[in-house]
Amino acid sequence: MSFKQRLTLFTTALLIIAVALTAAVLGWKAKKQLLETAETEGTLVALLLARSAGAAVSIPQQVEDVLSGQMVSQATLTAYFVAAAEQAGMSPGQISQRLTDISQTTSIDEFWVTDPSGSAYISNSGLPFTFSSDPALQPQASEFWPLLTGEKQVVIQPARKRELDDLVYKYVGVTGVDKPRIVEVGYHAQLLEDLNNRIGLEYMIQHLVSAGDVDAIWVVDPKMETIAHGSILAADGVTRQPDQRELKAMEAVFRANQPMSFLTDDYLTVMAPVPGGTDQPVGVSLVRLPTSEMQQAVGRLRNIAILVGLIIAFSGGLCALLLGQRMVQPVMTLSAAANAVQYSTYQAGQLDVVSARQDELGQLARTFTNMAAQVFARQEELDRQVQERTVELEEKNHQLASAHQLLQDELEVARALQLAILPNEFPRHAGYEIFARMTPAREMGGDFYDTFVLDENHVGILVADVSGKGVPAAFFMAVARTELHTTALDGASPGKVLERVNNKLCAENPLELFVTVFYAILELDSGRLVYANGGHNPPYHVHQSTATPVATTNGMALGVFPAISYQEESILLNSGDALHLYTDGVTEAFNSAAEEFGEERLKRLLESCVGWHAKEQVDTVFYAVDHFSRGVPQSDDITSLCLVYGEQTEVGA
Repeated sequence: MSFKQRLTLFTTALLIIAVALTAAVLGWKAKKQLLETAETEGTLVALLLARSAGAAVSIPQQVEDVLSGQMVSQATLTAYFVAAAEQAGMSPGQISQRLTDISQTTSIDEFWVTDPSGSAYISNSGLPFTFSSDPALQPQASEFWPLLTGEKQVVIQPARKRELDDLVYKYVGVTGVDKPRIVEVGYHAQLLEDLNNRIGLEYMIQHLVSAGDVDAIWVVDPKMETIAHGSILAADGVTRQPDQRELKAMEAVFRANQPMSFLTDDYLTVMAPVPGGTDQPVGVSLVRLPTSEMQQAVGRLRNIAILVGLIIAFSGGLCALLLGQRMVQPVMTLSAAANAVQYSTYQAGQLDVVSARQDELGQLARTFTNMAAQVFARQEELDRQVQERTVELEEKNHQLASAHQLLQDELEVARALQLAILPNEFPRHAGYEIFARMTPAREMGGDFYDTFVLDENHVGILVADVSGKGVPAAFFMAVARTELHTTALDGASPGKVLERVNNKLCAENPLELFVTVFYAILELDSGRLVYANGGHNPPYHVHQSTATPVATTNGMALGVFPAISYQEESILLNSGDALHLYTDGVTEAFNSAAEEFGEERLKRLLESCVGWHAKEQVDTVFYAVDHFSRGVPQSDDITSLCLVYGEQTEVGA
């Protein structure tokens, strides 16, 4: 063989080897770069899906939570309206008509108000209905039964299909403000279901899988149980579930809260955590991208490079390089677009060049463009709906504030009228002093006091405390005070006065309230004080710097049982002695450390006021209680009455 032949053969061999190695290196590099780019793209898609999954789950719930808060306010306002309307003497039919008018002009669709037995006697539907405590009979309505028993104050049901007609309704109930009852409002929540369908996770997954560029998508919860999935059936028609490697990888992603991916012969599997409201994810998303097309593309590239390289190594290598560059650039462009979507900087037309391609990358770019447009369209629609709901909520809040202010104004007038019926001027006599004061815990209270001259030698005093607080207690207080005042002026003994008034209150007590009363008559010339006690705190007899509770008569509160006799006791007041009557709002006042003012503290306080005028003693008690409970809201009505027997010459500090 000649040198020329050997040289040609050697050059050819070197060229063939160089071309083969170059083709192999170029093919390997192109494969690696393409897979890395696809893995990056798959990771971005998985992250985007995970974030979209978190939003798809949390946004409908957040909207329903806002609606729940609004409905609780509406139900509470309805409870106060019904209580006030019944107090004003309106019939159930009139109240139902008012609620019907409200339902026709607001977003509230249904009102249901029951009596203590659970029977709905007020509603805007006109249909009879009785709530049951048995879940087997009423799976939905029985959840509101604890409002009647006092076990719950508020019951909020999620939007669901109701038992009656399969319409999606949301119900919220509160307990009655004046008596055990269920006050329930209903809202036709079709909007919530439509919102969930438009941005739901299943819809998003099926849309991605149906495009054909994704083999399967799975979203699981922390227990690795499926929340939603979508996949392309295998050749045998069976969906391939996540295998052990994928399950372990998803558990690792959940623990580390970081995305992860790995490559097999057939798939590129990418996993990402689904973000929640805290640092801990609420699930994991898995995306399988088929690698068959990428593998085929790499194989074709390698064969073309070898074939062209045998003809001309340089041209083959150059073509392989250009072809690799052509295939990688669109994937990089897609990766940049995915980043832009993630950070909300994506612009329309960003993928126009890639979308013009007729290959798989062009199809992927067109699919990605449509998906990005839908994501931003959903976001804009959601923002619009949130703005509309915000305006509606502001309008409802304004209406509620106006109604609340009107109610407050009316309660202030009622408070002024209530205080006006209590004596503010007290009998003046050389042989005794009387002063009393009452401060209600709310706009209206249930405590009251009274003092009246029976004849030239007798004066009567009383302090009483009605059970409960607020408007019902105030009305019962007015009735009880009128009966006590009228009966006492007849001149009967304290025991007889309490007996007669008790019988009258038991006969006319629809609210089943009661009142504790201490009533005493002072004989001015002797200082003898005869009294009867109807379940009230025993007053303190202050004698020579010692405060002692008077003996109890074991009498029951008025308005509980009729035909009860009340025993009488008497004490002798010496000149300078004082009798201090009070309600439990004094001794049961709390400070910021949850300590009671207590009887022992009151006893020491009264012992320090010996010789003071009656007004100064009462003012001192109120000052001490206010100073003790400073910073803590008043929890009960506070009443104090002081009777000082004999002439007073000393003045308290």
